[in-house]
Amino acid sequence: MMRGKLFIVLIFSLAFLLAAFGLFYRYTQTHEVMDFWGPEGSQSISSPDQVELCELTLLGDHLVDDRDQDATKISIEDRPYVIMTRKDVTKAPGFINASGALILNRNYDWNPRAENPDCRPNWQYALIYRRGKNTTIVAVSIPCGWVYSQATHRLAGLNKSVTEGLARLFQEQLGS
Repeated sequence: MMRGKLFIVLIFSLAFLLAAFGLFYRYTQTHEVMDFWGPEGSQSISSPDQVELCELTLLGDHLVDDRDQDATKISIEDRPYVIMTRKDVTKAPGFINASGALILNRNYDWNPRAENPDCRPNWQYALIYRRGKNTTIVAVSIPCGWVYSQATHRLAGLNKSVTEGLARLFQEQLGS
């Protein structure tokens, strides 16, 4: 009878330790991402209702005419950009994996200017994630391999494989 109770205690102890390890592991994989995108942004990226891929141009590089007065503008590093093209990519192949890659710490360099100080980002693309009332804009500079968070006004570098994957997806979807 005593061995049965000991066995049950051992199983519960093991289950508790494994649950604690799982929580710790998940925390180490996502805590910096949560700080970078913010809690709502991270949730929008990880499980969006809608994802739009946008091609951007710097407002000063774009001739504004009457049709462009209603064009959507976004701010990246305190500079105004105009959305030139937008496409719903919610169900497009590869974007679920891309979104998953954007919420894992291991895919980021959290100090990209130190790693690549001479790179001048060309914010040509943005992914707009919507979940409920939350909207998260992920600005992407393919040449630098950087992303920008409007929520925290911070830059982060992406690892080379994620950057190359995003470049392929963007080219497939926009044909640019």
